[in-house]
Amino acid sequence: MDKKQVLKKCLGFLGDKIRDMEKSLASIQKGVIDSPGPSQSHSDTTRFQQSNVALGVDRRIEELKEKVFLLQGVDLTPKDTIFVGALFTLRYEGARENMVYFLVQKGEGDTIEIDSEEVMFISANAPIAEAVIGKKKGDKISFRNRVLEIVEVQ
Repeated sequence: MDKKQVLKKCLGFLGDKIRDMEKSLASIQKGVIDSPGPSQSHSDTTRFQQSNVALGVDRRIEELKEKVFLLQGVDLTPKDTIFVGALFTLRYEGARENMVYFLVQKGEGDTIEIDSEEVMFISANAPIAEAVIGKKKGDKISFRNRVLEIVEVQ
């Protein structure tokens, strides 16, 4: 698995999320238009509530578009140090399986599967990210009372 493949899959994943949310937003906006107004009902809370939901969904779409924009600028040049844009593998002491992470500027722990292996997207301000930024392959760190070894960095 290489970083270019992971980045492409992540951009596709976010694009799918954006399209799904845009469809939801259109449906909610239609519901707002079709809701009874004050002249038709004693209360227009349904319209108000749906408008608030629409605003929240719209904000979320904009956040996802910002993530796509930031990901499009990720440096694909291989490096040996963990930084924003790095694809890296950690092994927790005593664990049988490794964990693969892709460090992004903004993210919330989305996980995608590539070649039967899970890759978790973590933001640079996630606690685990703060612990590994600047580290290299072979380094060991202590995180939440566990020892982690950096197995690979791209």
